[in-house]
Amino acid sequence: TMRFGAGGFAIDGSLASVIKAYLTVQQSDSGLTWLPTVWPNIKVQMQLAMTNFDGGDGVIRVAQQNTYDTAMFGANTFIGSYYVTATRHRTSATYCSTTRYCTTWL
Repeated sequence: TMRFGAGGFAIDGSLASVIKAYLTVQQSDSGLTWLPTVWPNIKVQMQLAMTNFDGGDGVIRVAQQNTYDTAMFGANTFIGSYYVTATRHRTSATYCSTTRYCTTWL
């Protein structure tokens, strides 16, 4: 188990998965065949981050357990940069707005 944070949830790993999905779509899924298979998981990961960590202002300040088996506290560039980049995945909703999988983020 993890020592800090929200019940063993490594936020950097979760957000990294969202970022990797975003990059995969940009680089090799122009036909949008893979994105629909992972979109429900991406959506859940972002819902967890946005509801459990973001206080509503786009900045994460609560304890942020990460894959280094430690926690960050307060606004910081480590988790903050992951969060900003992962929220950029929202733009993939614009990228694939013609599909029913991507018309809504949350």
